[in-house]
Amino acid sequence: MSQYRTYKIGSCSPLSLKALKPNIQRDELLNQKFNRLTIVRFLGSDILARTFCECLCECGKSISANLGHLKSGNTKSCGCQKSESTISRNILNGHP
Repeated sequence: MSQYRTYKIGSCSPLSLKALKPNIQRDELLNQKFNRLTIVRFLGSDILARTFCECLCECGKSISANLGHLKSGNTKSCGCQKSESTISRNILNGHP
């Protein structure tokens, strides 16, 4: 049996997630905002006990993210923030 996570293309949830047990601390994080992402629901945890959640970005895109990465600030947006900063940097340096 493989220990690697498998993802379905076009889906925002890993296939090998276990169901989550009720958790008061985790439920308090629902609808909480981390940078540009707001937690909508919890998807489950993988074999390494990492919890994944579905998040809604300010731009309107929905992604799945590791809860630990959200809390630490490693995941800040769906990728739109990087695109916006690249565009503004290019315009500033004279590359339209």
